[in-house]
Amino acid sequence: ADEQALIDDIIFDELIAGVVRPSSRRAFAAACERLHDRGADAVVLACTELQMLVPEQNPRVIDSTWTHAVAAWQIGVGVRDLPHS
Repeated sequence: ADEQALIDDIIFDELIAGVVRPSSRRAFAAACERLHDRGADAVVLACTELQMLVPEQNPRVIDSTWTHAVAAWQIGVGVRDLPHS
């Protein structure tokens, strides 16, 4: 709960204003590492601003915005079908 509140504060107090503090990057990286230590294979960046905290590509971080954009492009150019519901 404390980490969730911290990340929420970072998003709403910093990132949406375009502010990226090194301390916030470290805090987010530490939270991701703790999740990995507890068995998580990856962390999904379900908030578009969180990508600002991950400066380089990391195989244990999934950028949902990028993933959706690639899927939309693949569907648009016909190399992938729409998922069936």
